[in-house]
Amino acid sequence: MKVVLVKSNMWNPKQMVISLFTWSKVCHAALLFNNTYRLYDASESRGDVDYGKTLEQIKNQKIIVYDIPESEEAAKKYALLKRGTKYDWKGIMGWVPFFSSNDPQTVYCFELVLQTLLTMSHINGFATDRVAGDLRQKLFKKPIDSDDIFILLERCQLHPVFEGKAKDYLGKLLSER
Repeated sequence: MKVVLVKSNMWNPKQMVISLFTWSKVCHAALLFNNTYRLYDASESRGDVDYGKTLEQIKNQKIIVYDIPESEEAAKKYALLKRGTKYDWKGIMGWVPFFSSNDPQTVYCFELVLQTLLTMSHINGFATDRVAGDLRQKLFKKPIDSDDIFILLERCQLHPVFEGKAKDYLGKLLSER
């Protein structure tokens, strides 16, 4: 399984608004399961959790990819159970005082990725209950953002396996097959 973080494009108004609210250069997070080229995410444009765009469809978008070395089986099972979950419109407003939501029945992209990662008992040999206790407590409190994902991956001593355009990453995956 891979974590894909989409970098904000300054020419895309929606991405820039997300970046301004979250104070991040990342506007979206998704999962990429082994042997697939289609992102699994919570999407505001679709309104739910499901498989979304392919790497080919977002070809010129800059991405950061982390490879999660453990078996994806349990995490994928958890993520797929979230399929069809409604997008957390109120939750994304968590960066604006008085608009946040704590509804665990809805989810946005950063929450989906962090929740999925925290279902794993270990990441890169590190017990998630030991390295992510504070993140677990924050899990159903808004806002969750890309920094929370970066913090977890850093604590597990993972580094990006790719940074660049999605089409170049797709080419890399295809050449490895």
